Amino acid sequence: MNHLTQNTNTEIAKDYISKRKIPQLFESLLTGLMVHKPEDHVEFIIDSLSRYKSENQTLKWDSFIGRKGGVHTLAPLKKSNVQNTDQSPQQQSMAPRSSEKGEQDVGNGLNRRTKLDSIPVGKHDTQSDNKKISIDTQRLKDKKMILIIGGPASGKRTQAEKVAQKYHYTHLSTAELIKKSDSQYGKESNDLSANLITDLVGEAMMKTVNQTDGYIIDSQPNETRFGVTFERRVAPFSMVFYLDASDQLLSQRANESRYDDTENFRDSIDPIIRHYQDENKLVKVDASHGVDEVFSDICSALNKVTKQPKREESTHSHGSMTEKQEKQLKGKPVLFVGGGPGSGKGTQCERIIEKYGFTHLSAGDLIRAAVEGKSEKGKYFNEMMQQGKLISTEDILGLLKDAIYEKAEEATGFLIDGFPRKIDQGIQFENEVVPCDLLIYFDLSDDVMTERLLKRGETSGRIDDNEETIKKRLDTFHEQTTPILGYYGKQGKLVTIDANRSPDEIFADVQDSVDRLMDQVVIERKPDTSKLKNAKIIFVCGGPGSGKGTQCDYIVQKYGYTHLSTGDLLREAVQSKSERGEQLNALMKEGKLVPLEVVLDLLKDEMLKKIDSTKGFLIDGYPREVEQALKFEQQIAPCNLVLYINANDETMTERLLHRGKTSGRVDDNIETIKARLKTFHDATEPVIHHYEKQGKLAAINSELKPDDVFKEVQSVLDKVA
Repeated sequence: MNHLTQNTNTEIAKDYISKRKIPQLFESLLTGLMVHKPEDHVEFIIDSLSRYKSENQTLKWDSFIGRKGGVHTLAPLKKSNVQNTDQSPQQQSMAPRSSEKGEQDVGNGLNRRTKLDSIPVGKHDTQSDNKKISIDTQRLKDKKMILIIGGPASGKRTQAEKVAQKYHYTHLSTAELIKKSDSQYGKESNDLSANLITDLVGEAMMKTVNQTDGYIIDSQPNETRFGVTFERRVAPFSMVFYLDASDQLLSQRANESRYDDTENFRDSIDPIIRHYQDENKLVKVDASHGVDEVFSDICSALNKVTKQPKREESTHSHGSMTEKQEKQLKGKPVLFVGGGPGSGKGTQCERIIEKYGFTHLSAGDLIRAAVEGKSEKGKYFNEMMQQGKLISTEDILGLLKDAIYEKAEEATGFLIDGFPRKIDQGIQFENEVVPCDLLIYFDLSDDVMTERLLKRGETSGRIDDNEETIKKRLDTFHEQTTPILGYYGKQGKLVTIDANRSPDEIFADVQDSVDRLMDQVVIERKPDTSKLKNAKIIFVCGGPGSGKGTQCDYIVQKYGYTHLSTGDLLREAVQSKSERGEQLNALMKEGKLVPLEVVLDLLKDEMLKKIDSTKGFLIDGYPREVEQALKFEQQIAPCNLVLYINANDETMTERLLHRGKTSGRVDDNIETIKARLKTFHDATEPVIHHYEKQGKLAAINSELKPDDVFKEVQSVLDKVA
C-alpha cells in the first residue's frame, strides 16, 4: 500500500510540473542569469517572473535574455526528439518527450516511469540526432579557441578564413556544420539547441585536432547560447571578435530582403556582446573598412594572445624573408612617400636621399627597368601594359622585395615612392616584406596642383597635362589615398607636410620628422660614407713583436697618413664613459668579443672625422679575419694595399721576451707568447691569402733593422702614394 501511494504521489508531481511548464521556466531563468550575470540575482528572478506574469507571454527558453528581466523571445526551438543531455538528470526525466509525429506529448512523456540517468564524468557524451558524440576536452586544452560574430554581410566568414590561413587554425562555421549534418531539425541554426550545435562543432574538432594550432568559429547571431554552452562543455575562448558595422551598411551589403535579419541580429547579439565584455574577451572591430584593413586590425589583436606566424611566402614566388635578410634590414627605416601629381614630392625625395643616404625605390622605375631589361618578367610586363592592363600588386611587391633584399646589406634605409597606391597594397607589403616606419604625405590643394601641372604641360609635351585629365587623375588619387592616410594615421605613422611653400621650408619639416625617426633606439643613424670611397686606405698586419708599430710611426711621419688602431679606438670608447663605451666595457668584463659591427662603426666614425685633413689611413690590427675584410669593403671602401710586416716566430719571441724585462706586461712570457703567435697565424693567414689573390699584398721582411725595413716599405708605398 505504501509503495502504491509513493508511485501515485510521484506521478501527480510529474503531472503538476509538466502542466505548469516548470522545467521550461527554470531553463529560461538559468539562461537569463548566465547571460546577464546580475549583481542581485534574486531581484533579477523576481523582476523576470513579475514581467512574465503581467505580460502573459508564452514561455520560451530565451524569454529572459532581453532587457534586464524583460520578456523578449528569440527564435523558438523546433519541436523534436532531441534529448538535451546538458540538463541535469532530473530535468531530463521531467522534460517533455516527442511523439512519433513530432508533436509534444507532454502528459504521456511525464506519466511514464523514467529511470534517472547517472551524471556523466570525464568526456562529454551527448545524444544528438540519434548519434553519440564524444568530445575529448583533454586533447583540445592546448588549442587556441577564437569566436567571431557579426551581423549578416559583416564579413565574418571571410575574416575567419583569412585568420585560419595565416595562423594555421581550422575554420569552423556553425551554419555550414548544420547544413552538412544529416539532422532532421532543419537548416536554420535557431532550430537547434546550443548543445546540438556544440556537438557538431566538437565532432568537427576531433577530426582535425592533430593537424591544427587552434580553431576560429564563426557563429550566427541567433545562436545566443552556443558560446556559453561551448565554453562550459569544451573549452574557453581566448578572444571573441565582434565585426561591427551600421545597419545601413549591412543592408547595403546584403540583399534588401535580408534587412529584417539585421534588425533581428541586433536584438540577438546584444546579450552576447555584454557577456563577453564582462569576461574581458570581446574585441570590437570596425567592419566598415575594406577586407584587408579589417584583417589587419584582427591580426593586431590576435598577435597578443597567440604566437605570431612565420612571415608568409609571397604569391609572387620570391619566398619569405630569411633570417639573414631580417638581420640585414634591422635598424634600417622604411619610408613611404605620398603626394598628389604636382605636389613636389620628387624634389623632396632627392633631398632626403642626399641628406640621409637612403636607397630610393620607385615602383614605376622598377617596372620600366624590368621592361628595358627584356627578361621574361619584363616581356610579361610589356605585354600587360600594351593591353592596357594594370601590373598586379603581387608583381609590384615582387619587384620591391627583390630590390630591398638586394640592397639590404649596404642600405641605410629605404625611401619608397609611388607605393602604396591602395590600402591593400600597403597592408600586403607590411605582411610580406617589412613594416613601414613612416608615411610622409605632401599635402597640396587641387587648385595649386592643377596650376603646376598645366604650367609643366606648356613645356613637357605630356598629353596628360591638360585640365580634364588632371581632374580625373586628382579624383582617382584622393579616392585611393584617403583610406591609406587613415590607416597609417591610426598607427601614428603619418606625417602630413604643407607642400604649398618653398622647397627649403618644406624640407625643414621633412628633416625634423626623419630626424625624430632616426633618433629612436631601434633605428641607428648611419653616417654617409661616400667621402671615404676615394681615400687611400692601407692595412698593416704583423704578429706580436714583428715591429709593425715602429713602421706605422715612420709611415705617418713620412706620408702624413692617419694611424688608426682598433685596440686604441676601443680603449678610447670605454674611457669616454659614453653609452656605447659603457656597453663595450660590460662586454669586455664578461669576456665577450666586441661585435664586428661595433668595431666597424668606430673605424667609420674616426675616418669621417679625419677625412678632410689627411692624405690617407693606415689601419693597424684590422682586419684579423676574412669576414672583417669583406665587411669593411662593403660598408666603407676597398683598401689600396696590405702591408704584411713579416718576421719568423723565433725573432718575434726573442723581441717580446726582451721587451718583457722592462715593460712589466704579464703576457710577455714564453707560454703566453706561443699562444698569441698561434692565434695570430690561425686568424691572419687566410687574410693574407685573400689579399695575395687580389694582388694587394706586400710582404716586408722585418728581420732587418727598423730603418732597413722602412726602406722596403717606402719602395712599396711610393707606388701608391
